[in-house]
Amino acid sequence: MSREITPILADVRRWARSRGDVRALALVGSYVSGNAGPDSDVDLVVVTDDPDTYGSPDWTRGAVGQRLILQTHREQFGNVWSTFVTLAEGPEIEFTFAGRSWAKSDPPAPEVCRIVREGIAILYDPLGEMRALCEACGARSQ
Repeated sequence: MSREITPILADVRRWARSRGDVRALALVGSYVSGNAGPDSDVDLVVVTDDPDTYGSPDWTRGAVGQRLILQTHREQFGNVWSTFVTLAEGPEIEFTFAGRSWAKSDPPAPEVCRIVREGIAILYDPLGEMRALCEACGARSQ
């Protein structure tokens, strides 16, 4: 994992822990797989009881700490959606919000297993749901 994103991840982890509805937080994508380049974004999966709570960008300030946010935009991807947060300094952050069913491990969804197998770093998982998902997919968190 890049040192560049370590402070960002610390702030996002602190934010997730403060939210009673967030069940898990994980880093996925190029920063975990070691393929991050200068234009790579930080891909985060937020498993929550109610993803629709995060429909407006009001929560973003708390998630990124004191960093200046230039813009946000939202995109739908099947049964999950993402908010992209462009910072004044540092990489863009993609927060993908999913319901708890995304992390189900009995059986896990094939598309979810593909994401997990490509690389995952669990940042917050108080109930062990992401660990169970990794095990069900035959993957290990970094």
